[in-house]
Amino acid sequence: MSGRNEDDERTPASLPRWRLFGWLLGEPDREPQALPKRIGRYRVLGQIGEGGMGRVLLASDDTLRRKVALKTLKRMDKSARRRFLREARAAARISHPNVCPIFEVGEAGGRPFLAMELLPGETLAARLRREPLSPTEALDLAEDLLAALGALHDAGVVHRDLKPSNIFLTPHGAKLLDFGLARELPGDVARALATATDLTRPGLIIGTPGYMAPEQILGHAVDARADLFAAGAVLYEALTGHRPFRGESAVEALSGTLYEEPPPLAGAPALAALDAPIRRALAKKPAVRYASARDMAGALREAARVAAAGTPGPAREAFVGRQGELAWLEERFAASAAGAGSVVFVTG
Repeated sequence: MSGRNEDDERTPASLPRWRLFGWLLGEPDREPQALPKRIGRYRVLGQIGEGGMGRVLLASDDTLRRKVALKTLKRMDKSARRRFLREARAAARISHPNVCPIFEVGEAGGRPFLAMELLPGETLAARLRREPLSPTEALDLAEDLLAALGALHDAGVVHRDLKPSNIFLTPHGAKLLDFGLARELPGDVARALATATDLTRPGLIIGTPGYMAPEQILGHAVDARADLFAAGAVLYEALTGHRPFRGESAVEALSGTLYEEPPPLAGAPALAALDAPIRRALAKKPAVRYASARDMAGALREAARVAAAGTPGPAREAFVGRQGELAWLEERFAASAAGAGSVVFVTG
């Protein structure tokens, strides 16, 4: 007897929908794993949360007399272990007030773990389930988020999976979590994507539909500007309560990211003023986006200052509904300025 449930042999297409989502999350037909009593020098007290590939445990460091959050892998293979340790070590070398501190990266019983600060508060995703942020709150979030991304990018790290559930709101500001830990889907799950809404496991795709930059979707090389695209998507959602590229399925969200423009941010002047800088962050072409997180933060601050002063900002009304053309034009200008082309003006 193999001990496996006979349904484990079924393909995703043959599974009932409620079972399919279990498959996509990586744990079909499996009982919850029992919690270990100890992991290394940490005494396990309970479970905080669980994802497709890992889980976060509440634990006590009895030596230093403090509680910590422990992230561990639920399943082990060489590839998952290598990715986990690589990403954990990348996170551990970043010290910034807006990045969740990593206390220790280690192994216990052949399984890697990382010990993190136990943060008070809630994720941005939890907050947005109640209501959107005000423009002032969103600007405070942007300052913290872009400062964290700047620290990551300076260290040569690209997050690749920025989204509200990876941003933690504490009484002292926002902190960035989860440095793009990899997740892989089985190859035959591709046929099931029309009913899925979250793909955070690479090999097929890396990231989460609705926040992934176009170059990520297309499998191209990504750099810091992919994180700035995701930051724009997060801020758009924080202000409106919904993603800029929506769809009933992952496929629809991916298609919207590639070919559509989000509705303008409109309403109060403080909100409308943020449309242009956020829209630039959401440009389809990386060359049109901000060159750095610091540049994006500066643009948001300036937009807010102009709105507060009541002075008109840059006129962009002529391009409402034609943002794709504007992005193409800005890309051509950027390429020309870099010596990779030329622009000819024709007047009549």
